[in-house]
Amino acid sequence: MRSPGRLALLLAVSAVAAALGGAMIASAATLSVKPSHLGLFILTVEAPTPTPTPGGEGCSLGFWKQHQHFALWPPGYSSEDEFEGRFGRDVPDNPTLIEALNLEGGDLNALMRQAVAALLNAASDDVDYPYTSSQVISMFQTAYDEGEADPTKNLFEAANDGDCPLPPPEAGTSIEAEKSAVGFHEGDEDEAEDKSIDEGDDGKEVGEGHNGDEVEGIVGVRGEICVTNTGDETTQALKIVDQVQYKVNGPFQDLDGATLTIIPENQLQPGETACYPYEIVFEPPSQAKGFTNTAKITITNYAGHLGEEYGPEAKDSFELANGDDDLEDHSVIIHGELAPEPGIPPESSATQSSTPSETPAPDETEDASPTPTEETPTEEPTEQASPTAVEETPTPIPTE
Repeated sequence: MRSPGRLALLLAVSAVAAALGGAMIASAATLSVKPSHLGLFILTVEAPTPTPTPGGEGCSLGFWKQHQHFALWPPGYSSEDEFEGRFGRDVPDNPTLIEALNLEGGDLNALMRQAVAALLNAASDDVDYPYTSSQVISMFQTAYDEGEADPTKNLFEAANDGDCPLPPPEAGTSIEAEKSAVGFHEGDEDEAEDKSIDEGDDGKEVGEGHNGDEVEGIVGVRGEICVTNTGDETTQALKIVDQVQYKVNGPFQDLDGATLTIIPENQLQPGETACYPYEIVFEPPSQAKGFTNTAKITITNYAGHLGEEYGPEAKDSFELANGDDDLEDHSVIIHGELAPEPGIPPESSATQSSTPSETPAPDETEDASPTPTEETPTEEPTEQASPTAVEETPTPIPTE
């Protein structure tokens, strides 16, 4: 015969079961009754671990962490999302989702990396995953709170190793680049000397194309851009756009007209490096206080960005060889005649041209015989007769 207390307990259990209804039975919840030391009975209802629904599809954590698969992540999810923001628990170092996928070791680390893959599978409309997103998050939180990582990790891992329905995207590759930049200011006197000579309207020689104007030479930057294919596929549509930039007081800005586009004839094979020389000639702004040269290197099959022009930037700062502040100090002025040869200071040229007009020193009067010629041309016969008299003077000497 059942005791009144046990009979009451059975009635209470029946009432709870009726209240829970078919949902409890369908979820295989378990009821346990345990007597307490106070003579009372404790009724415990244990909810089961979510049972995977039919489907059996799932992509592994190795699939989700590949850079070329980032484009297949569910909308609203980013590799840079914080783990804590998605799973609602404080974890060591609060890694991003991609960092969690790359965690090493077991226990919590193993649970975290499988949980991220599980969440991405559950959130994807293209994957018939056994769990929903909310179930994945709840399962992780329970395992974290109880300090039991392995059971839930094993469930996630089994589901993640299902059939992955996501087609792998076209194979892509990646590139790296570096560059050098050396400013130059060439052509000054040397450029003026090398220019062909024409006669101007006044019959005087002038530098071709300048007609007495200022010749500033050539100002620009040159160097080379080296690109390396660091991926596993041949590059497609490799292109380099090189741009000179300058700054006055604020940030660097593009210099109009100082751009060069390079389209290599050959694509880069995996592991191949190629260097491309360049030279850009430009007119520097008068107030420029600094220059830099930026190259944008793109391909159309960069992993994760297939079909778009994408790639790295390489930049290097430079100075003009003769100084940026006062370029006119190094220019050559042509005023109706050729500029002095390189190495001869303008002062020396002036001294040479002014010497004939100076008054000779007293001890140089005998050497300055042309002076009377300039003053009175009629005295030239007298100077010619003077040597004749000198020749006759020695004649009597032998007679003596």
